[in-house]
Amino acid sequence: MKSARRLQQHATWTALREAVEHYRGLHERVARAAPPSLRPHIVAVALRDDALHVWLDSPAWATRLHQSQLALLDALKDAGLPRPQRVRTHVRPAERPSRRPVRRATPPPPETPEQLTQLADSIQHPKLQERLRKLADTLRRQRR
Repeated sequence: MKSARRLQQHATWTALREAVEHYRGLHERVARAAPPSLRPHIVAVALRDDALHVWLDSPAWATRLHQSQLALLDALKDAGLPRPQRVRTHVRPAERPSRRPVRRATPPPPETPEQLTQLADSIQHPKLQERLRKLADTLRRQRR
């Protein structure tokens, strides 16, 4: 039972690896055939339904590809690939802005609990004294 499952997983991984290599090779060929200004903006490519699907990183480059699609198709034919009937462009969804890193509070210096206790002793307000002492005790426990 395990060996059959392993064979199936191996076949799945092999097929996946072959598909990745196929698309990587296709991407390289299309990038070589594309105008030099477009090459860094091609994100992914696929050949489906007699159409070359090209994903670009912005709408401006999709427009530029539309303007030069005949030259691209001819270059693909010259490179030995079957010439698709048309080029379909897609724009990769905009990336979400990265979240700002969470800033961790810096721990107070070691002398802070003693300073809070001294401050509590110098204040006449009983509730504030109690809160300052409680905070000082909490900081002492955290240091242990």
